[in-house]
Amino acid sequence: MLPKNAAGVCYVCFAILMVCSLVLSGAGVAAEAEPAEQIEPGLIVDPPMEPIPPEGTPAEDTPAGTRAESGSGEYLDLLQSDADLYPDLAEGEVCGESCDDIVYFEQPNCGPPGEYWFRGDYLLMWTKGSYLPPLVTTGPLPSTVLFGDRKINQSGRSSFRATIGWWIDSCHDIAMEGDYLDSSRKLTSYKSISAGDPVLARPYYDTFNDLQGAQAIAVPGLAVGCVDIRASDFYESAGARMRYNLAWLEACGEVACGGMGCGEMGCGEMGCGEMGCGETVRGFGGFDKRTFRLDFIAGYRYHRLNDNVSIREDIVSTGVGGPVIPGTMFNVRDTFRAGNEFNGGEIGLITEYTRGRWSIELLAKMALGVNHQYVRIDGNTTITTPTDPLVTATHQGGLYALRTNMGWHSKNEFTVIPQLGAELGYQVTGGLRLYAGYHILYWADVLRSADQINQSIDPRNIPPVLAGAGPDPTFAFESSNFWAQGLTAGFEIRY
Repeated sequence: MLPKNAAGVCYVCFAILMVCSLVLSGAGVAAEAEPAEQIEPGLIVDPPMEPIPPEGTPAEDTPAGTRAESGSGEYLDLLQSDADLYPDLAEGEVCGESCDDIVYFEQPNCGPPGEYWFRGDYLLMWTKGSYLPPLVTTGPLPSTVLFGDRKINQSGRSSFRATIGWWIDSCHDIAMEGDYLDSSRKLTSYKSISAGDPVLARPYYDTFNDLQGAQAIAVPGLAVGCVDIRASDFYESAGARMRYNLAWLEACGEVACGGMGCGEMGCGEMGCGEMGCGETVRGFGGFDKRTFRLDFIAGYRYHRLNDNVSIREDIVSTGVGGPVIPGTMFNVRDTFRAGNEFNGGEIGLITEYTRGRWSIELLAKMALGVNHQYVRIDGNTTITTPTDPLVTATHQGGLYALRTNMGWHSKNEFTVIPQLGAELGYQVTGGLRLYAGYHILYWADVLRSADQINQSIDPRNIPPVLAGAGPDPTFAFESSNFWAQGLTAGFEIRY
């Protein structure tokens, strides 16, 4: 369970992550800018590059499969080009100024290979439950509570999330992403049938007589009946965003390659490929290749949280000599529905660090916008009298949902929804990565249906309504906080 000041904790974590990302970015730029003279003694470096021949000078042909000799006299196999992974670059497209105007065949400038990607996540998610007041007891409070007076829908649930994305430019600086998250509906239910043992009742506070009261469902010599209660909730989220690269650093062993970009002259064949860092992972450099990337994200975010509580009771009168004819049937329904729909903008940072096949990704973002909140309260009572012929009458209102609080109620509130995440990934192949992580989201001031149940009732409003009944139960928006957190396991395919 999160502490009451969870919003403040999320904001602080968001700020810390942003500062750390900027510091790492600055460190990367500093490493990139170090002069060559500062290379430690004994460090093996590549020989000076041959001068570029004047324009028009015919290039020397190098037969396929030959070996290139390094300055130390050792022979190395030339790396196989990955141009088939990047057809746009293979056609000679230049990445642009941010990539030093170099045409790259070994890999794109500042990101993993592939122009498109798909991510599929399984989430084991926990959410903040809602508090149910005592709904079924053995009589007026303080009697034994059979159902209610506790939080519900807190246990883990299986959820899924899908993400698609594509790079807009060849250098992999700008991308578009879209995602959808679906948490499975969580249900808590209760059902009991009794002929009087145990006693079943629905408690309330009698504001007219200023005392605790209860509506009988099953009482020996008075009534038999059953009660059925269902409480469920559902959360989903969707969004579309732009992803823009703010900082990029690539290193091979102790050589920082940010200045030269990520092509053949920087960290490709001569830098972090087979020659520089050992065995090459197709499209991802060698085992000792390290990259740091800081991206800014901005876009649209949608969140929806819906829940409902429905109460149904069926009662048959068995009392003799009372005001109710024996055999009279009462069917009572109460329904409370609450919804929260958020629409707004989203900004944040994604920091990614890779070393060989392993990667760590940190996420910090927040959505700012309008939360449309609504509550619908409905109820009815059907009374069937066992006369000849049967007489059936339907009245508006049940027990907690009565004429004084029934209807549709809505409002709009500005809110901020922060979210944090962390993932550890492993590159299986050039196009497949597996990962696991943790994510948490906090949403303040949401409406939950159970919070809208007002048990302070003037019994004269219970159908059939009596003249002179007071305004109870009244309606007022009752808000609480919501959080969702979970463990993630998923895969990413790039092509």
